[in-house]
Amino acid sequence: MSAEQKPIFVVIDANIWLQDSNFLLRTALGSALIYILKKLNGKIGLPSVLEEEITRNTISKGVKAAEEIKKNFKSISVIMRSHSPYKVPDEAEIKSAVQARITELDSLFHRVDFTWEHAQSALKRINEKSPLNNNKQQFKDSVIWEAILELLSLYVVHFVTKDDAFYKDGKPKINSLAKNLLSDCNKQGGIVYIYPDMASCLKVIQEDVPPLDLNSLIVEIDSYINSKLVKRDLAMDVGFEVGCLAVELSSVSPFFTENQEELALTFELCYQCYDVENTGVDERSNAVLKVKGDCLYKIDNQVISDIDMDFQRISWHESNGELGGRGAVYLSTMKDSNQIQHTFRESIDFMKSPNFTEKDRSEWVLNNNANFFEKYNEKEKEILVIFLNKYSEKGIMVFRHIVDSIIKYPEFAQHGDSSQILTLFGGKENLEKALNQLQNLLYSV
Repeated sequence: MSAEQKPIFVVIDANIWLQDSNFLLRTALGSALIYILKKLNGKIGLPSVLEEEITRNTISKGVKAAEEIKKNFKSISVIMRSHSPYKVPDEAEIKSAVQARITELDSLFHRVDFTWEHAQSALKRINEKSPLNNNKQQFKDSVIWEAILELLSLYVVHFVTKDDAFYKDGKPKINSLAKNLLSDCNKQGGIVYIYPDMASCLKVIQEDVPPLDLNSLIVEIDSYINSKLVKRDLAMDVGFEVGCLAVELSSVSPFFTENQEELALTFELCYQCYDVENTGVDERSNAVLKVKGDCLYKIDNQVISDIDMDFQRISWHESNGELGGRGAVYLSTMKDSNQIQHTFRESIDFMKSPNFTEKDRSEWVLNNNANFFEKYNEKEKEILVIFLNKYSEKGIMVFRHIVDSIIKYPEFAQHGDSSQILTLFGGKENLEKALNQLQNLLYSV
């Protein structure tokens, strides 16, 4: 079985589990990991020694946090001389919540039991004083490594740890495994990918996740709005008829939430409108109706629900060139059930840095990703660079409709028409795959 055919397993060390940014995977990065693993049919490899340590230390951390709150709140009470009743959970409640979360994640776990063979191999490492045995947790770390080797025969393993004992020269760096551990992998016929933090792991494994079909989501939301909303009233009040949905002008942005089964979507749908009140010399032009709101998207069954409208607005150009407009704000909701509160929303491009412009990202990809471009011949590479340059000028829409972009921008013409360019890549699907990987690189900084 080749590495490409093996399922993905992510093993997370206790020092990563207990970070605030990953706490019990009830965080943005945690939701991202869960989403990616579901899409790839992957699992979280969980050696039994890690599960015990994670559970024990999480409960301990919760109890300590509760004690700190009580201690500090007493100081507030003294300063204010009075306060409203305040209660923090006790140890039993914290323990119950942690165990409930572990149970909730159970379907994602692939547990690796501690065996006699693991113990023997771990003791051998200790006696040989090999790397992994230069710290206070030498036996535990050796047992974790034996569990990883057990997984390696059947799975592609991604290991996230801050423990420098696992790294070459004791320096935590991406894919810099200690030499003797790398030798273990070679004997097993596999490789363990190692990362010092969750975000760097997610950047790599998400490359294989099929991107959301945003255009299909836009059409689906439009269908729901049409069945629930008479959106034409606003336009008709000012003498316009609403035409077709303008998919190319519309947008939808997906966000992770703490509910691992759902994504939150914000949307702005645009509709071309036509002046039916005035014709001829006084006819108004460039009329567009925008409808903005948000909704939920079920990952498993791909169902949109709980649409909540923010506003709709129509704008146009008068015959003399002046801008005109009319809007309506929604104070009511279109949700079919009780509103679901989300304590966070994190963009699916969670690694995106808002300080980088499209030009910055494009230059970074060109200068730092030789391995990506080496996979393509010179002509293919030139076409990808054109897409990259047009993204730098025009933004992400260049990747939305690739055939339209090829036809629209004259830079592509030197390589033939759209049919010839698609043939060069072996078909549209292969070009889309290359461009999806290119987009992942663009938003990895």
